[in-house]
Amino acid sequence: LQVQEDLYNQARAQMKAERKADRKAKLEEFKANIKSKFDKLKA
Repeated sequence: LQVQEDLYNQARAQMKAERKADRKAKLEEFKANIKSKFDKLKA
């Protein structure tokens, strides 16, 4: 039972970390898009 609980917590932590990384990647992509739009406006 304890092993199952550990695996469950590990899986949850993994998913949480992946979601966080995914969000960060999307944010970076978003910032890059905004920046390129501004650069085009300036050009």
